[in-house]
Amino acid sequence: MHGKKKVLPESEVRSLLSGYGVPFPQYRVLKAGFEPKSVAGAVDLDFPIAVKVSSTHVIHKSRAGGVLLDVSGRDGLEKALIGISNRFPDSDVLVEEMVPRGLEVIVGVTEDPSFGKVIMVGLGGISANALNDVSFRALPIEEWDAISMLVDLRAKKIFETFSKEPLVDLLRKVSGFAMCHEELDQLDLNPAILYDRSLLVVDAKMVVS
Repeated sequence: MHGKKKVLPESEVRSLLSGYGVPFPQYRVLKAGFEPKSVAGAVDLDFPIAVKVSSTHVIHKSRAGGVLLDVSGRDGLEKALIGISNRFPDSDVLVEEMVPRGLEVIVGVTEDPSFGKVIMVGLGGISANALNDVSFRALPIEEWDAISMLVDLRAKKIFETFSKEPLVDLLRKVSGFAMCHEELDQLDLNPAILYDRSLLVVDAKMVVS
């Protein structure tokens, strides 16, 4: 909790965004108190798998040791689930299929004191803060707004090697979502993995007032 603000667990954020057509990899949510051995044998996902804590109390999952990547095999999954559940005994756990490499993108929404809700896009992943190559627009946006946001980026030539449609589509969906949720204070989709003709969001954070 941050004063009157609340961080939603990632599983809840995904559920909300999925209702607006935001694409995620195949994933399952394991409720707190699960039995790692029995769950490891029943998870119907393809390996390798990512294992992540899903909690209102853990904002930066990686820094807190709440993310394990490239988990392979039932024994590896059981070990990963034991580690995460021991570290975060009262939290749900999210397991999802690892996805192929692509262009890492960040899409987000923040509350601006002058313009209200604004949407942003830029290169994502761990380099997002270092590069600081992002573009903003006040919400709501139309298709041409989304396209112009990509043109504004210093890295626009990188984006030109991919189809713009999946990312423009994501920006439009996030815009619609944000406009329908007044309680939304901050949303970070980082990274979203952009491929030639598709896109998948692999991490989502949301703060509500």
